[in-house]
Amino acid sequence: MKNEGRVYFAIDGTDFDLNEVTKLLDIEPTEIKLKNELPSGKLPKFNSWIFSTNNIIEEYIDVYDMATSIVQTLE
Repeated sequence: MKNEGRVYFAIDGTDFDLNEVTKLLDIEPTEIKLKNELPSGKLPKFNSWIFSTNNIIEEYIDVYDMATSIVQTLE
């Protein structure tokens, strides 16, 4: 049996500049969502700046290791 997962850090809000977050953190997001735009068929209610691991499909997924990599990058 395979499991699927990813770990992500997101900043969500109604009115903030996604580019400012990128500059402040000095990290390129893996994904952004803009309020009221339809990138995936769902209408987002917030702007989102997202930094995530890759999506993993394995029998065993160590989310602790995945979360640690996100935290280390953010530090």
